[in-house]
This record gives sequence, C-alpha cells and structure tokens, in this order.
Amino acid sequence: MTRRTRRNHAPAFKAQVALTALKSDKTRAELAQQYDLHPNQITDWKRQLTKRAVQVFGGAGSPAGGDPDLTKLHAKIGHVNGGEKPRQSGAEKRRSAWLQARNCRAYSHAPAYPSLRRVKGLLRRAGARP
Repeated sequence: MTRRTRRNHAPAFKAQVALTALKSDKTRAELAQQYDLHPNQITDWKRQLTKRAVQVFGGAGSPAGGDPDLTKLHAKIGHVNGGEKPRQSGAEKRRSAWLQARNCRAYSHAPAYPSLRRVKGLLRRAGARP
C-alpha cells in the first residue's frame, strides 16, 4: 500500500467542511467519506471554527490595533538587551553546572563542559556534598 502525499487544503475548503459538519445531520464518518478526509481532521476544523467565530464579530479575542506590542515580544526573545543572557550569580553558576553534570550522568552523555571534577570542586567550595 502506498502512502498518500501530504495535502494542503485551502481555507475556503476547510470552512466549507466545518460548516457542513456543524449544520448537517451526517456522521463524521459519512462526511469524511464524502470529502475524502480523516474524521479527526473534520473534528479539528470544526473546533477551530467554533473557537474563532467570536473574532469574526470583533469580540474580545480579536486584536484591536492589529499590530502586536513589539517591545514585549522583543523582550521575550532577548533582543532588548542585545541578545545577551542575564548575569548569573555564583550560586546560579554552580547550580547550572551541577544540573548539567547530573543530567550527563543520568542520560549517559559525555559532558562537554564542565567536567564532573569541576562540578565537584564547585560544590565543595559552596559547602555542599556532591
């Protein structure tokens, strides 16, 4: 049996199928056979249509200005501070080194940096027992 290639459906077709699923008395299986789709795909499109129907009439879910607040978005991805990571305190550095070493041991990865020896030294200096 050969695999079917991935199909991209037009938004108008998706809307038509979802509206038909909402209005008709046919079962999902009958609609799936009629439109040559999987029943789960029809359910997903129907759910998306009902979820976004409020936006059509200008409800609370639709953006008022159209453009998102770019400063918030840039802050999330780190462009505001030039893409630099925030500075870590000594304890945070030791903790991240310890976590990396622990995960390397747990998942049998070869640690790139820091070595287990270095982590033990950091923990010893912090007063914790490895």
